[in-house]
Amino acid sequence: MADVIRSVIPDEPGAMAKLTGILAERGVQVEGVNVVPKGREGEAQFLVSDGDRCLEVLEEAGFAGTREDVHVMTLSNDRHAFADVCRRLAKAGINIESCFGTTYGKQGNFVLITDDNAEARRVLDQSTV
Repeated sequence: MADVIRSVIPDEPGAMAKLTGILAERGVQVEGVNVVPKGREGEAQFLVSDGDRCLEVLEEAGFAGTREDVHVMTLSNDRHAFADVCRRLAKAGINIESCFGTTYGKQGNFVLITDDNAEARRVLDQSTV
């Protein structure tokens, strides 16, 4: 099981260095990251396996955070693979609320937050992607 931890950070040099340094020093393994600018701040989204620990570390360091359950999948680096995932979710009436990922070489990893992650898992696990 994986979680995405979201935290608002200042949009300034060194902010990510400070935050990721704190997480590393306190034993939180970041598996993926996405940062979205929002005016004078940014929203950092960290993919972690221990969301409770990550939130605890952030709060002790003075950063507020929220946790979301996510669906992580590995896809082939075929130009149709991600489109197929999106089509299957749409057909099931599942909305993709947030997504990040990358492919490099023959496969890649994608992180999905949907309006129904349990159903998304069921739909996506029905066949190989």
